[in-house]
Amino acid sequence: MSPSDSQIKSEAYAGCDGLFKLWLEAMGTFQSTVMKSNVRYSRFCEDFINSHLFHDATDSASRNGHMVNLGRIRSLLEQREDLVRRYSAGELSQASFDSCMEELMLIHKGIVRDIVRDFDCHLSARTIHMITKAANDIPLFKKQVSEEEMSLLFNECVSFERNLVADNNGVLSYFFSQLNYHSIITNRYQSVIESHHLILSSSAKKYLTAHLLAASLRQWEDKEKPVKLKVDRWLPLIKETVFTAE
Repeated sequence: MSPSDSQIKSEAYAGCDGLFKLWLEAMGTFQSTVMKSNVRYSRFCEDFINSHLFHDATDSASRNGHMVNLGRIRSLLEQREDLVRRYSAGELSQASFDSCMEELMLIHKGIVRDIVRDFDCHLSARTIHMITKAANDIPLFKKQVSEEEMSLLFNECVSFERNLVADNNGVLSYFFSQLNYHSIITNRYQSVIESHHLILSSSAKKYLTAHLLAASLRQWEDKEKPVKLKVDRWLPLIKETVFTAE
């Protein structure tokens, strides 16, 4: 069968092996396009990411894992050109990959951020923009939030300078449960919110725990309320920004 008679399957770059393969491709493509063919670095970055947006995997775990890894490579290419140039010039081995990723995750004073983000996602600026609009419209929090706050919450698992306070524990828990249902964040989201002290309960007296989130969700999710319909309208719009090209 000739190539025209069949389609070549494109794999999802999920998991640690997928991240390593993406890194190898990025380093090799940088050498062949930027160093040898004098392509502008910004053009190389944009073309590399855009050429890896789609694949043939259909299960949510592979699709989400691919997006997480592509987000990490995007951060490497766009934020640390120095690492790309240094590591692409050396041996492209597992050891050099590990070292590159460690430097990428270096925050300050030798403190290294865990390479696996707790919500298991790396959301694009487009998705963060949509989540911010949803959070303020529903609303999810007592006060209006910014895109910077939502990026820190979902991509870094840290709170902004001020504490985020849930407007309604049930609404917030339902919103996060739907993000999980649509394969945008991990199913461990309740434990993540608790362990990082990310959000205060609506009383503003204590941080939300996994138990409180689960209890609030059980009490709230089966009730037909206008705000529930509002959440349900926002989720497809958010999902569309995650799984479609810009």
